[in-house]
Amino acid sequence: AITLRPEFFDVYLEVAVEYQLPIRLPSTVSTTAAGFDFRGLARDEGVFFPDHFDHDWSSGSRERVMRSIASLQPGVTEIHVQPVIDSPEVRAVGAVTQGWIDDLDLVTSRELRDALSAAGAVLIGYREIRDVMRAARVRG
Repeated sequence: AITLRPEFFDVYLEVAVEYQLPIRLPSTVSTTAAGFDFRGLARDEGVFFPDHFDHDWSSGSRERVMRSIASLQPGVTEIHVQPVIDSPEVRAVGAVTQGWIDDLDLVTSRELRDALSAAGAVLIGYREIRDVMRAARVRG
């Protein structure tokens, strides 16, 4: 949310350009809702970002993740989860942590691997996006 405030976005984008780093930008927030064309500004600077990123920060991601995988669109999709190791310290945060604990079970599960395989998904990280972005700058 803070990255979509114009006064912070300029700095976020400037750092991405200077260090040739991809950035995280939500695909579920419109230009109208943000008040400026944040994706267009990044694109104009040659900064890469996932094509699809639902920035749902709610606790417990299993159903949302499985739905997202079942309906993957062409391009790069970032799926956000908040996995944590179950511990007394984590549980002391409150009931919200049950979803985070389940996120760890999800990301280490056969269920997730099978869903990704069935969808034909290829797992990458920001390093791969960065490498493609930097290669495009060299060619461009």
